[in-house]
Amino acid sequence: MSGAQALDAPGAKPPETAKAWYGGLDLLRCAAILAIVAYHANVLTPREVAGARAVGVLGHFGWAGVDLFFVLSGYLIASQQFQTLARDPRSPLGRFYARRFLRTLPNYFVVLAITYGVGTRFLGESWSAPWRYFLFLQNYSFPAMSFVISWSLCVEEHFYLLFPLVALWLMRRESLRPGALFAAALLVAEPLLRAHAWHAVRPGLDVHAYYEFIYYPTHLRLDGLTWGVSLAALHRLRPALWTRLTKRPDALLAAGALGTLAAMALTFHERSFLGCTLGLSLFPLAFALVLASALCPGSLLARVKLPGAARLAQLSYAIYLTHLGALGAGERLAVGLLHQPTELLLAPLQLALILLFALALYLLVEQPIMARRDAWLGIPHASGQPAPLANTAR
Repeated sequence: MSGAQALDAPGAKPPETAKAWYGGLDLLRCAAILAIVAYHANVLTPREVAGARAVGVLGHFGWAGVDLFFVLSGYLIASQQFQTLARDPRSPLGRFYARRFLRTLPNYFVVLAITYGVGTRFLGESWSAPWRYFLFLQNYSFPAMSFVISWSLCVEEHFYLLFPLVALWLMRRESLRPGALFAAALLVAEPLLRAHAWHAVRPGLDVHAYYEFIYYPTHLRLDGLTWGVSLAALHRLRPALWTRLTKRPDALLAAGALGTLAAMALTFHERSFLGCTLGLSLFPLAFALVLASALCPGSLLARVKLPGAARLAQLSYAIYLTHLGALGAGERLAVGLLHQPTELLLAPLQLALILLFALALYLLVEQPIMARRDAWLGIPHASGQPAPLANTAR
């Protein structure tokens, strides 16, 4: 049975409705973006701020929120593409690329232009090889600090370029075994490649080398995307097996929580050998278990209703792109006005600016384009049908 046949087989449709498990996904997206913001707030808080670096666990491990986003992205993008190819095996690749690029590039280039202008004009930043930012190659160097978060967008754009070809190959197989072997090979290769890079650059001696040669490059950060695609393949192409494996969703959640704690222990010194190799692999595995739990309608994550979670999740991409600028603006404003502001005064100001910047980007750029995207591409939507899964991806 081919992948497309499996998805269209009687009883193959996953038993949950979109509404039943969107809540769990929204919670995970909120957790990811809050962790990232907390981490950067902790790292960037100036020493002259009284009570600085009081964010706690999130302030130390919040960088792992990017890995959670990678797992979510891999799952959501793969789910959409598997469904698209099941309905129309000849669906043009150009449509996939157009949808994804209209989703991600307008926000990206608007923020890139503003950040470059402010960074070079007012902050005295030197942006080496600006052309890299147009080709999404800055994750193979050290991006400008004011736009350092763009490294992860490079990883995602590279994924968007290559995954449709993998999906076509997988959907034409009679068995998922070749795909499973390919995924397993990637998951084994990633820590080995990072181990080789670690020995080559000795990141404990040079933080820039750690980021440039181990943490940022796409080919060393495929763990999360691979786990996400693997979950999508099971969920969408082998629903019977998925049902058997997810009979106890809260046990999956507990396993994911334990895995997260183990990853935190391994990466407490993140540039250590174990942190760079096993730690960067264990976080995505743990998050994949948590996501599998969230996708089950009876799970704890699917039952939890957090007011505002859906809206925050909707803003997560805009927050990710703008939060560094908002943190910096809040810091300069607070220090300039109060000279030695306390954390209790700085944090609310930065939070307000984060929401203000994100809302402006969302309302002025992202929402108008997303509202018209499918019409521009000639993609019909049946009345009353939920939005495509990948519209929720960062």
